[in-house]
Amino acid sequence: MKNGKSKTPVVARMTVTFQGSAKKVIVEVHSDASFNKFYTWYSQIGRQNKSKIMTTHRGYGIDPHWRQAFVTPGLELVSARYTSGRKDVKDVQIKIFRKREYNQLLTCAPDQLGAGLPKAADASTLPARIPVRLPVGYLTLQKRMDIVAGGAG
Repeated sequence: MKNGKSKTPVVARMTVTFQGSAKKVIVEVHSDASFNKFYTWYSQIGRQNKSKIMTTHRGYGIDPHWRQAFVTPGLELVSARYTSGRKDVKDVQIKIFRKREYNQLLTCAPDQLGAGLPKAADASTLPARIPVRLPVGYLTLQKRMDIVAGGAG
């Protein structure tokens, strides 16, 4: 424990090194990962402490033209997406420390992960419907004829 914070165990880690520099990009999957904060990205230069850059969701790296349900997410897809089109990548290493837990995190339903997905809005918190008067152009032909004829409206 450092500064009163306990570290969550790292389940898997991907390390990307670049040619001609001491810079590294590290992507980790923690055991308490939620769907929206599944991959944690860090930057490191040399042997300095790594600094957090961002977090991404579990579907990161999946081709947007394919449905997420048909492709299993993982660090392999993240590395393919991150390194595609980059010429300065020297090496990509993927280490899985806890294989069973990593596979469970990848295959479980999104609502079973950590904090899960945001909850749907409760009906009591939604605003009440407000009646709106529509111009005649938005009414159906039958409704217009009833209005003009003075029939039941």
